[in-house]
Amino acid sequence: MNRVKFLSKITLAAIFGLALALTFSCSGNDDPDGLSSASGSGDVSSSSVTGGGGGSSGGGGILFNENSQIYNEDGSLFTGNGNLEMIWDRDCRQDGSRFFCTLYNSVIVGNVTNGIVNLKLPKNFPNEYMIDRMYCPDFKDYKWFFGPILLINDNEEIIGDLRIYNEIQESMFYGYFSKAEKIACNLQGEVEEYVFDFDVKEGWNNYYFRVENKTGVRVLTMTTNNILTKEVKYNISIEDRVSVVKERIFFER
Repeated sequence: MNRVKFLSKITLAAIFGLALALTFSCSGNDDPDGLSSASGSGDVSSSSVTGGGGGSSGGGGILFNENSQIYNEDGSLFTGNGNLEMIWDRDCRQDGSRFFCTLYNSVIVGNVTNGIVNLKLPKNFPNEYMIDRMYCPDFKDYKWFFGPILLINDNEEIIGDLRIYNEIQESMFYGYFSKAEKIACNLQGEVEEYVFDFDVKEGWNNYYFRVENKTGVRVLTMTTNNILTKEVKYNISIEDRVSVVKERIFFER
């Protein structure tokens, strides 16, 4: 499969699907093309609201401590160590009892010591790593980057996926944006509505994701406005297999 051609077909609905996957399910996969986490679904109609300006992470929601404790999925404290890498995707192939993984467009974003995160988002971000579309109809010349964050130990073993969420389907992500802008659009499906509302500065921004059920319609909201109503925490989904980083590769989208 041509990865560039595949990615050119991603819709806004697919980005929300990826956000769901990064929050509540394992992002690793055994898909032969390593891209199942980014697949879209459903036909939607769209309307957009455009504007200029900048800013980031407004709103009066619950604040998050970015250098804090990681928890296991059962609520116990995680006490491991390793480096944090944000990636666009990974492709893992089994060889015997191990899986060997290729990481695509990997960027180190911090480390973990005794279960405590030390977030170190890079000041200068590779422009060629960024996605060259924003998934809202009126924003075609725009670049950004976000993806899974993996915890990898000194033996290049993938310990698990690091996520920031709470038990009521609210989560937070970090994304890098090429310029300050307001970007907003709504997409309406038969049983789901997608609300995309970003007011970003150039560089790293926090953005938030929430799922709500409203009169038979599931509303998925992704915004830079802090909409958290309850504290979110670092959670790690431990690999249920031995996965080792074989190589790190750049590919152009």
